[in-house]
Amino acid sequence: MLVVDKNYAIAMSELLYFLKGFSDEEISKIPKELMNFLEENADQNYKCNFDYNANIEDLHLRDETYGLISMICYNYWCETPEEKKQYLDLLNESEKEYQKHISEKYNLDKLFANKVSRHDEKTQLAMVKYDKEKWYKKILMFLKRFLHK
Repeated sequence: MLVVDKNYAIAMSELLYFLKGFSDEEISKIPKELMNFLEENADQNYKCNFDYNANIEDLHLRDETYGLISMICYNYWCETPEEKKQYLDLLNESEKEYQKHISEKYNLDKLFANKVSRHDEKTQLAMVKYDKEKWYKKILMFLKRFLHK
Protein backbone atom coordinates (compact mmCIF):
# COMPACT_ATOMS: atom_id res chain seq x y z
CA MET A 1 0.00 0.00 0.00
CA LEU A 2 1.21 3.48 -0.89
CA VAL A 3 1.87 5.87 1.99
CA VAL A 4 -0.25 8.97 1.44
CA ASP A 5 0.15 12.37 3.07
CA LYS A 6 -2.30 12.92 5.94
CA ASN A 7 -3.97 15.88 4.17
CA TYR A 8 -4.60 13.77 1.08
CA ALA A 9 -5.86 10.86 3.16
CA ILE A 10 -8.43 13.19 4.73
CA ALA A 11 -9.20 14.67 1.30
CA MET A 12 -9.87 11.18 -0.03
CA SER A 13 -12.25 10.57 2.88
CA GLU A 14 -14.06 13.81 2.11
CA LEU A 15 -14.17 12.94 -1.58
CA LEU A 16 -15.64 9.49 -0.96
CA TYR A 17 -18.28 11.01 1.32
CA PHE A 18 -18.97 13.70 -1.32
CA LEU A 19 -19.36 11.07 -4.05
CA LYS A 20 -22.07 9.29 -2.04
CA GLY A 21 -24.36 12.16 -3.04
CA PHE A 22 -24.09 11.26 -6.74
CA SER A 23 -26.01 8.74 -8.77
CA ASP A 24 -24.64 5.28 -9.53
CA GLU A 25 -24.48 6.33 -13.19
CA GLU A 26 -22.08 9.18 -12.38
CA ILE A 27 -20.01 7.02 -10.02
CA SER A 28 -19.72 4.29 -12.66
CA LYS A 29 -17.83 6.74 -14.91
CA ILE A 30 -14.96 6.76 -12.40
CA PRO A 31 -12.60 3.81 -12.93
CA LYS A 32 -12.79 1.05 -10.33
CA GLU A 33 -9.01 1.24 -9.85
CA LEU A 34 -9.29 4.88 -8.80
CA MET A 35 -12.20 4.17 -6.47
CA ASN A 36 -10.24 1.29 -4.90
CA PHE A 37 -7.20 3.55 -4.50
CA LEU A 38 -9.33 6.20 -2.79
CA GLU A 39 -10.92 3.66 -0.44
CA GLU A 40 -7.59 2.04 0.46
CA ASN A 41 -5.81 5.33 1.14
CA ALA A 42 -8.59 7.34 2.76
CA ASP A 43 -8.26 8.20 6.44
CA GLN A 44 -10.59 5.68 8.07
CA ASN A 45 -10.72 7.68 11.32
CA TYR A 46 -11.85 10.93 9.69
CA LYS A 47 -15.61 11.39 9.84
CA CYS A 48 -17.28 13.64 7.29
CA ASN A 49 -20.59 15.23 7.92
CA PHE A 50 -22.06 17.75 5.53
CA ASP A 51 -25.34 18.49 3.83
CA TYR A 52 -25.57 17.20 0.25
CA ASN A 53 -28.09 19.92 -0.56
CA ALA A 54 -25.66 22.71 0.38
CA ASN A 55 -23.68 24.63 -2.19
CA ILE A 56 -20.21 23.14 -2.75
CA GLU A 57 -18.53 26.33 -1.49
CA ASP A 58 -20.44 26.01 1.79
CA LEU A 59 -19.10 22.51 2.50
CA HIS A 60 -15.73 23.89 3.68
CA LEU A 61 -13.76 21.02 2.20
CA ARG A 62 -9.98 20.93 2.09
CA ASP A 63 -8.21 22.44 -0.91
CA GLU A 64 -6.92 18.96 -1.76
CA THR A 65 -10.52 17.69 -1.85
CA TYR A 66 -11.57 20.42 -4.25
CA GLY A 67 -8.59 19.49 -6.42
CA LEU A 68 -9.63 15.82 -6.46
CA ILE A 69 -13.22 16.75 -7.30
CA SER A 70 -11.97 18.95 -10.11
CA MET A 71 -9.78 16.16 -11.47
CA ILE A 72 -12.69 13.70 -11.47
CA CYS A 73 -15.01 16.21 -13.08
CA TYR A 74 -12.55 16.99 -15.87
CA ASN A 75 -11.30 13.46 -16.54
CA TYR A 76 -14.46 11.40 -16.09
CA TRP A 77 -17.58 13.57 -16.13
CA CYS A 78 -16.68 15.95 -18.97
CA GLU A 79 -17.21 13.58 -21.85
CA THR A 80 -16.65 15.70 -24.95
CA PRO A 81 -13.76 18.00 -25.84
CA GLU A 82 -16.22 20.91 -25.79
CA GLU A 83 -17.29 20.09 -22.22
CA LYS A 84 -13.64 19.84 -21.17
CA LYS A 85 -12.87 23.21 -22.78
CA GLN A 86 -15.87 24.82 -21.08
CA TYR A 87 -14.78 23.36 -17.76
CA LEU A 88 -11.21 24.64 -18.18
CA ASP A 89 -12.55 28.07 -19.15
CA LEU A 90 -14.68 28.06 -16.01
CA LEU A 91 -11.66 27.11 -13.88
CA ASN A 92 -9.53 29.82 -15.52
CA GLU A 93 -12.22 32.45 -14.95
CA SER A 94 -12.55 31.40 -11.31
CA GLU A 95 -8.78 31.61 -10.87
CA LYS A 96 -8.73 35.12 -12.40
CA GLU A 97 -11.48 36.26 -10.02
CA TYR A 98 -9.64 34.72 -7.07
CA GLN A 99 -6.36 36.40 -8.03
CA LYS A 100 -8.15 39.73 -8.46
CA HIS A 101 -9.73 39.34 -5.03
CA ILE A 102 -6.37 38.49 -3.47
CA SER A 103 -4.59 41.40 -5.15
CA GLU A 104 -7.27 43.80 -3.90
CA LYS A 105 -7.24 42.33 -0.42
CA TYR A 106 -3.46 42.45 -0.09
CA ASN A 107 -2.79 45.59 -2.14
CA LEU A 108 0.37 47.07 -0.62
CA ASP A 109 -0.70 50.62 -1.40
CA LYS A 110 -3.89 50.13 0.58
CA LEU A 111 -2.22 48.21 3.38
CA PHE A 112 0.40 50.88 3.99
CA ALA A 113 -1.61 53.96 2.99
CA ASN A 114 -2.35 54.95 6.58
CA LYS A 115 1.16 54.30 7.80
CA VAL A 116 2.81 56.39 5.07
CA SER A 117 0.37 59.26 5.54
CA ARG A 118 1.25 59.47 9.26
CA HIS A 119 4.82 60.42 8.46
CA ASP A 120 5.79 64.00 7.86
CA GLU A 121 5.68 64.81 4.15
CA LYS A 122 9.36 65.79 4.29
CA THR A 123 10.30 62.38 5.60
CA GLN A 124 11.43 60.06 2.88
CA LEU A 125 12.18 56.44 3.12
CA ALA A 126 15.42 55.35 1.57
CA MET A 127 16.57 51.86 0.91
CA VAL A 128 20.02 51.11 2.18
CA LYS A 129 22.12 48.76 0.20
CA TYR A 130 23.81 46.24 2.44
CA ASP A 131 26.77 44.44 1.02
CA LYS A 132 27.92 41.59 3.14
CA GLU A 133 31.66 41.55 3.36
CA LYS A 134 33.40 38.59 1.90
CA TRP A 135 35.06 36.30 4.40
CA TYR A 136 38.53 36.90 3.04
CA LYS A 137 38.07 40.70 3.32
CA LYS A 138 37.10 40.31 6.96
CA ILE A 139 40.28 38.36 7.62
CA LEU A 140 42.35 40.93 5.74
CA MET A 141 40.80 43.82 7.73
CA PHE A 142 41.40 41.95 10.99
CA LEU A 143 45.04 41.40 10.09
CA LYS A 144 45.51 45.08 9.15
CA ARG A 145 44.01 46.21 12.45
CA PHE A 146 46.07 43.68 14.36
CA LEU A 147 49.34 44.67 12.66
CA HIS A 148 48.78 48.42 13.17
CA LYS A 149 48.54 48.04 16.96
